[in-house]
Amino acid sequence: MKKVSRISEFSILDWEELTGVEKNLLARAIEARKRAYAPYSRFKVGAAVDMCHDEFHAGWNVECITHSQCIHAEEAAISRASPGARVQQVAIALGPEDVEIVMPPRRTGEEIQSVKQITYTPCGNCLCVLAEHAPEDHPLTVLALQPNGQIVKCTLCDLYPAGFSF
Repeated sequence: MKKVSRISEFSILDWEELTGVEKNLLARAIEARKRAYAPYSRFKVGAAVDMCHDEFHAGWNVECITHSQCIHAEEAAISRASPGARVQQVAIALGPEDVEIVMPPRRTGEEIQSVKQITYTPCGNCLCVLAEHAPEDHPLTVLALQPNGQIVKCTLCDLYPAGFSF
């Protein structure tokens, strides 16, 4: 039997450490979150995608009483893009509806010290959708705003190492 392993790497950043494009993308996700419709889970999600050629799109979750009919924020953002376009980066801002996210996000809690403290990342369904629209020539970057105001930066492969494909 042969065993293989892959080490995932997560960067924990504050707002000031993001590039201009990353700040723009996360700001779009935070703004999109305000439009989310989440009467059942009360968990609002905003997402923004940076497609090839500086094409930006935002989306938000829309819940339905039949949970299988819900629209995820990442899906909504990608669906606004040109057919066949590839996602370069995705940013998500999510959390309970009673938590207001201010701009720029500021650290409000203790600094993240371990992977176990990372609370918010895209769900499994959205990881599959992102993998479908990821570029083939370089890794897709994921930015996820955490409850303490820090931003987790990683690649899609860090979150979805053995992604489904044909």
